[in-house]
Amino acid sequence: MRHRHEFEERGESTLMRDIVCWKSPLGILGVIADILFLKRYMTKFITERGLALKQAAGDKTEAE
Repeated sequence: MRHRHEFEERGESTLMRDIVCWKSPLGILGVIADILFLKRYMTKFITERGLALKQAAGDKTEAE
């Protein structure tokens, strides 16, 4: 799994993007697990984490 952040200045604010890439082991079984479970889990996890970071930074708008 690889995870990095990209930051983009937008006027007086900053947009942070989470870039997450992964490849599950076990060949076709891993691909099936990605489709059925992992992609949805990771998307929800990153979205919720982004909202928590925005709230901690004092920004009450929704995450992109």
